[in-house]
Amino acid sequence: MRIEDLFVSGLNDGKVRLLMNDIGKTVKEAYPGEAVHMIGFKTMPEVGNPLYVVSSIGESKFIINRIKQRTALDAARRLAASGQIQVHDIKSQIGKLTRIEKRAIKGGDKKVLYERLGLLEETDL
Repeated sequence: MRIEDLFVSGLNDGKVRLLMNDIGKTVKEAYPGEAVHMIGFKTMPEVGNPLYVVSSIGESKFIINRIKQRTALDAARRLAASGQIQVHDIKSQIGKLTRIEKRAIKGGDKKVLYERLGLLEETDL
């Protein structure tokens, strides 16, 4: 990781502004496993989230959106496993779809289900 690199950690992204090693000296780059203090987060992530260096803002937004989708999918699975969500809840969500989206689903487009309802995994596409 170098100064001016873009990064993502959990739902947070930013740009590396300053890197300091463990003795307080400013460094220009850090290698995997090297302990550094990093300044550049817009908001602080949760402890334990992995840090990814990305090449563009678009890539960071893509990663954040995927994490949000997976979080929503995990929440839906937990609700389904606990019995708190019923089939009529899913049907009511389908009722909120547009006519074009419903036609796409009937035509076999799983992507609409995944994006709008969060019912399928990315591997099913």
